[in-house]
Amino acid sequence: METRYRTVHRRKRRTLKSVWSALAGLSFLLMLGIGGGVEQDSIALGAGFWMMAATLGAGALFAWLAGWMEW
Repeated sequence: METRYRTVHRRKRRTLKSVWSALAGLSFLLMLGIGGGVEQDSIALGAGFWMMAATLGAGALFAWLAGWMEW
């Protein structure tokens, strides 16, 4: 019974790490897109700054959840 629980728990953790990794990667790409919009003046500088700050924070959170920031 114990080994079955460990196997299910390991599989669930691996699946969640994949989801968090994908969300961290998408956050990074979104931040690059916002930066490009600010560069081309299609997004205002102030609004772009706040959007990039929020996206960077979300990306850092997802990367931490995915285990990218282990010491």
